[in-house]
Formats: sequence, C-alpha cells, structure tokens
Amino acid sequence: GLKKDEAYSFIRLINLYSQRGLFEKASQAYEYGLSLCSGDPVLTAAAHTAMAYTYTFLGRSLMALDLLESSRPALESSDSFLLAFNALSTLAATVWKADMKDADTWYARTKELSREYMDIDLMADIWLAHICCLTGRFEQARRVHDEVAIREKKLGRVSGGVSYLRIQGSIYFRTRYFGDVQGARSDLTLFDALGEHIMGADSLKALYRAWIALEEGRAPEAHEHVVEALPGLREGVANRVPYALNALSEARLMMGDVEGARRSALECIAWNERSGNGDQLICALRIYAETCG
Repeated sequence: GLKKDEAYSFIRLINLYSQRGLFEKASQAYEYGLSLCSGDPVLTAAAHTAMAYTYTFLGRSLMALDLLESSRPALESSDSFLLAFNALSTLAATVWKADMKDADTWYARTKELSREYMDIDLMADIWLAHICCLTGRFEQARRVHDEVAIREKKLGRVSGGVSYLRIQGSIYFRTRYFGDVQGARSDLTLFDALGEHIMGADSLKALYRAWIALEEGRAPEAHEHVVEALPGLREGVANRVPYALNALSEARLMMGDVEGARRSALECIAWNERSGNGDQLICALRIYAETCG
C-alpha cells in the first residue's frame, strides 16, 4: 500500500512540476513514478495521463494523444477524477492540433465527467473559448471567456492554475483576433503576478509584449521581444514556440525583411508538421505564401 501511495505522490508531482515550468523534474517524476507502479494498470494509466498533459506544455500534441488513448481503457471503470482529467487533457491536445471535430467531441465528454470537479469544468470552458475563436465564433468566445473569469473567483485561493491558463489564451486572442490591446495589457498585468513562481515566465511575457506591439504596428519592438522570448521558450514552455516563430515572421515582413520572414515561416512549418499544432501551421503557411508573392 505504501508503495502505491508513493507512486501516486510522484504522479501528482508530474503535474505540479509542469505547472511551474520545471519540465525536466516532471520527466524525472514520471520515470520514477512508473517504476513504482509495479504493473498496476490504473496507476500506470494515471502516470501516462499526467505526462501527456506535460507534453501539451511542450507542444507535443501527437505524443500526448497517443499516451492519453493508451491510458483510457484502464481508467474507464476505476477513477472518475483521473478519467475526467484524461478527457480534459485530450481536449487540450486536440485544440492544439486544431482538430475541431474531435475537440467538440472531447469538450462534450469532459463536461459529462467534470460535474463534481469545478476546476476541470472551468478549464474545459477555457478550451471551448479557444475552439470558438478557431472556428470564427468570436462573440461566443468572448462570452465564454467572461463567464469563466467570473466563475473562477468561486474557487478562491485555488483559482491560480485556472487563471493562469485562461489569461495566457486571453492575451493571444485579445491581440491577434479581437484587437483589444487594453484588455491584453490588463491580462498581462495579472500574468505578472501569477507567473512570479513559474520557470520561463519572462519568456512568455516577452512573447505577450510582442503580440501587443504587433497589434499596435510597432514591428521593430515586436521583433526585439520575440528574439528575447524564443531561447527560453525552446527550453521551456515550447508549445508557444510556433506562435513566437509566426510573430517573428510577421514582424520581419512588416520591416521589409522578406527573406528573414521566409526562414522563420519555414522553421515554423517544420515545427508544426513534427509536433502537431494545426492552427499555427496554417498561419505559417499563409505567411510563407506572402513571402513568395
């Protein structure tokens, strides 16, 4: 029994380390946790599910989906929380992949399972806002986002993880889709407080400043921020790398550096084809086409 308890503790550490941006420690906790599972199918599935969520931070949606699918059978009749978390993680990975049909399916499945877990329920709605933006339902996206912002306050002191996830998506959509620079700046101020204890938060902030600068037409400043952000993103929250590469391409195009824009767009295309971010692949292809015109 104690060995199983220890295994579950290390499985929880996978997620906690990932939330802090400590991905190497998350990987170590995963490997050690697996060694303690002793062939227990539920614990093994729990470890795989936790690591799959880590893979979404690292931008490896295809790897995440493989792990989540292999884990699901063992969780179906065992643990409702882990099954709900598996569904949420699958939803996240399908949104990163921009597979909108599967994303709708997994949103519905997550909501079925999340009735007893308010944090998972709210995070599902955050991903719904992403789905709405990617499918052009912008007013619905705004409405869902605002409802989540109100509801997350009911979580009290444990709302930080939900707020952190919501605000990151909010800054992107406010700048790149809605033209709401004032709202993005307000979110960035909130992120400054939430990201205080997160490894790599400075790189994320630099990217968010780049998005704001792009929206305001300040290409050289945006370029500077992205160049500052990219090294840390590559080593940390890598799911933002394609967003940074596309922002870099856009800034270079605005500055008249067509060849530089083409290089970063091609790098972004290769990254997305390898890792599975369909939305940013489309953006990179569009930018690449502009450089060839």
